[in-house]
Amino acid sequence: MNTSSVGFALLGLVAIACSSTSSPVTDGDAALTTSDGGVEAGAACSGSDLVTFELKVNGAGVYCDGKGCANDSTFVAIRPEAGGSELVVDGGCRVCESDCSAITCAEACMIPSVVPTEGSRTTWNGTIFVPSTVCGGTSCLAPSCAAPGNYIAKICAYAVPDADAGSSGLPVCSGELAATPSCVEVPFTWPTAPGTVISGTITP
Repeated sequence: MNTSSVGFALLGLVAIACSSTSSPVTDGDAALTTSDGGVEAGAACSGSDLVTFELKVNGAGVYCDGKGCANDSTFVAIRPEAGGSELVVDGGCRVCESDCSAITCAEACMIPSVVPTEGSRTTWNGTIFVPSTVCGGTSCLAPSCAAPGNYIAKICAYAVPDADAGSSGLPVCSGELAATPSCVEVPFTWPTAPGTVISGTITP
C-alpha cells in the first residue's frame, strides 16, 4: 500500500450526501493570529488529531494517484462544505522562515504512483498554510490549524490509457495519463475521532 504524510493524511472517503448543519469555516477564518491581527509565523498543529484518507479503484484498469508535478504530494483536496477555496495543506517553498527571511528551497517533482489493489493512503493532522501578514506583506505562507467544521474531501486518480504503459522501463505514471482525473467527494467533520479512515473508491 502506498502511504504518504505531509502533515496531511486522508483516508477512506465514501461518496454520500451530507446533511450536516454545522457551519464550516474558510481557510482564512482558520488562521492563527497575533495581537496585531497577523498570522502567527511558525505556528502549527500539534498532530494529536489525525485523519487518514484512502484512495481505491474498483474494477479493471490502471490508475495513478497524481499527474506530473502539478498535484503536489497528495491525491486529496479539502474545501469547506459551505463553499470557498481549497485549503492549502502543503506550503512547499512558500513557507516563511521564522525571521521572515527568504527561503532557500527547490521544489521536488514527485512522480505519482500506481494505485495498488489495497489502495493508497495519506494522513492529515489539520495543518494548513495561509498568507502571512507578519512578514511585511510578503507572499510567503505561515502554518496554521484548520478550524473545527464541516469539509469536503475530493479524492482523485488518473487513468492510464495505454495498457502497455511501463514496458519501456520508465515508471507507469510518468507517461501519458488521462487529461482529467476521476474523482469522488466525501463529506467529513474536522476534527475526526481517533483512528478515522475516510475512504473514496473510484469506479471506472
